[in-house]
Amino acid sequence: MKLGLLGKDIGHSMSPSLFSKRLEPLKGSYSLCSCNSLEDVSGYLMKDYDGFNVTIPYKSSIMDLLDDLDPEAETIGAVNTLLRCKEGWKGYNTDIKGIEDTLSPHITTWHTKALILGTGGAARAAAHVLRSWEIWPTFVSRSLSNEDTLRYSDLDHHVIQEYLLIINASPVGQWPDVEQRPLIPYESIGQEHLVFDMVYNPVMTSFLKAVEQQGGKTLDGMTMLQGQAKASWKLWQQGK
Repeated sequence: MKLGLLGKDIGHSMSPSLFSKRLEPLKGSYSLCSCNSLEDVSGYLMKDYDGFNVTIPYKSSIMDLLDDLDPEAETIGAVNTLLRCKEGWKGYNTDIKGIEDTLSPHITTWHTKALILGTGGAARAAAHVLRSWEIWPTFVSRSLSNEDTLRYSDLDHHVIQEYLLIINASPVGQWPDVEQRPLIPYESIGQEHLVFDMVYNPVMTSFLKAVEQQGGKTLDGMTMLQGQAKASWKLWQQGK
């Protein structure tokens, strides 16, 4: 079985280590397929791979290159797992499983709305999960502002107090820029807040450290990483 990860600036990825033990008895391989453009992505799809994971910045743009989409991935508008089928490449979204695994043990009745920092594929997957739980998501963007999206400049004390669930679905704080963190008013975070950072390298991000200093409860990105990887592996095994 020949697998790979499609993305840009992916040297930090832990995906190869997640699959190496599973692939060893199959004499399979998992490669980091760094792509600087969608044309590079298309080139890898023409090679003899059996499956791919997909990460930033191609989770949405790659969909136009695929032959089929799982209905849930089509609804979200993003894929993170590809399976080579008889008809060609089919896209799935297993981020859903990783997000559910991370959040479900910690969601309570007072989590009725959530701020999602970012507007990319992972953010849309998070919004999909939250809506299925009847939690209203609001995206946060550096520039956009509409009914479902706030700008970072809109995040004042009252907004942070209103949203007790906050999810970082952006790459801010990811290695090597480990000192960076989303620009929110951390002084407004309290013990009632649940904050989830999808970044997993480093596990304890600058974002989560700042939240913990204010007494907030934090969830790192490792459970999501492992959950989506397990779901991806199941799809690839079924497709053998």
